[in-house]
Amino acid sequence: MPKVNVNNIEMYYETHGTGFPLIMLMGWTGNIDQWPPELIESLEKHFQVIMVDNRGAGRSTSTDEPFTVEMFADDTQAFMNALGIEQAHILGISLGGMIAQEMALRYPDKVRGLVLGCTFCGPRRGKFFSPYAIEWVLKFLVTPKMTVNETLLYMNFSRDTRDSAVRYSIKAGFKAPITTQNQKKQFMALIRYNSWERLPQIKKPTLVMTGTKDAIVSAENSKILADRIPGATLIRYKKMSHAFYADAPDKVSHDIIEFLEKQV
Repeated sequence: MPKVNVNNIEMYYETHGTGFPLIMLMGWTGNIDQWPPELIESLEKHFQVIMVDNRGAGRSTSTDEPFTVEMFADDTQAFMNALGIEQAHILGISLGGMIAQEMALRYPDKVRGLVLGCTFCGPRRGKFFSPYAIEWVLKFLVTPKMTVNETLLYMNFSRDTRDSAVRYSIKAGFKAPITTQNQKKQFMALIRYNSWERLPQIKKPTLVMTGTKDAIVSAENSKILADRIPGATLIRYKKMSHAFYADAPDKVSHDIIEFLEKQV
């Protein structure tokens, strides 16, 4: 299993395809295994896809100190340096999208194109749960057998999702599960984050993507990002939820490829 030593941790990664590098960063508690295979298969035909497990998640190791989004960005930059990657497209989903924002702010020379999916600028000026979360909270309350983790999992997907996407995500989550401690540390990192004031400083070509029925990170957050980042492009996927990239991998990969190939 390929790992690289950076900032006192071992970061696990996988590489697929050839071409200009595309670094993919997963969201809260997530890891490489949870990227939909259909999405990767499409992207690797156009880019060198490099999927990374964030600090404390998946097969990457951890440290004792509190996590911050800035720390995750520093890890990503150090990872790129260790692999000799001078510049790459950065694609981040949810918490990974916050890391991607911070990469464009802290290390702009390392970023060619930016893709921000189902993410936000932090809770101070953004919105966490959407109105669609209410139905899931009620479902959890009236379905005692459903655990909190199961509820969060199903909140990721829309009613119109492919059943296979949900099944795949459940199976993938068991391969390298995050510890409860690191789950909490990642959560504290994202709720402390705030990029709202600095978003206009992002000068990289940016694609913002969201599902219109995202029950975890309201789709309104993507509009905030697109409005604040100069020249950003916003794509909304109708009836899709937080894991829109798993709900419609073919459409999403097409949109990512079309946008990023203009930046090379």
